[in-house]
Amino acid sequence: MQAYLGIDNPCAGVVFAGTLTTAHGEYLQRGDRRVGVECEIAVRLAADLPPRASAYTRDDVAAAVGECMASIEVVEDRYVDYTALDTPTLIADDFFNAGLVLGTPVAGFDPFDLVRVRASMAVDRTVVGEGTGSDVMGHPLDALAWLATNLSERGQGMTAGQGMTAGQVITLGSLVKTEWVARGSRVTVSNDLLGAVAASVR
Repeated sequence: MQAYLGIDNPCAGVVFAGTLTTAHGEYLQRGDRRVGVECEIAVRLAADLPPRASAYTRDDVAAAVGECMASIEVVEDRYVDYTALDTPTLIADDFFNAGLVLGTPVAGFDPFDLVRVRASMAVDRTVVGEGTGSDVMGHPLDALAWLATNLSERGQGMTAGQGMTAGQVITLGSLVKTEWVARGSRVTVSNDLLGAVAASVR
């Protein structure tokens, strides 16, 4: 995904509560804007990850994870040529985010096992991409540790000054590159350890 966007480091944006759905989400396409989908892994925090002096480790963030689930991020291309965007514009744009569809949490799932999940994404029953948890920075928990540390270094969190708090959902990254879809498409992510999640574009 970094190569796809032409950047050489991890990045993060915000998912607003009003754009988050569960189980079988539906996204209403706005005008002629292109809609894309991404095959993601998401976690819900059960404990806070507040700003602190030292960097967060994989063990630190694993202890704060309460739920793990498959997810689909919905993105929206709002530009004539997104490949020409610079990094500050990508940040201001929230990295194309338009919504997030969450699958059913798997009870008792060990977050360390996220590294070995395998998932595929299908559009109208045609598989368009496959990947493994290790494709996300070597281990999906490393993405969570990077985010917690990055926010901590700036003395802020998902709510400025409060850090990352219990109950927040964090999506850790896509296992495949963005797939742009047409209105009326049905998207399904099938994760071998976390189950399936689906979304429709209307």
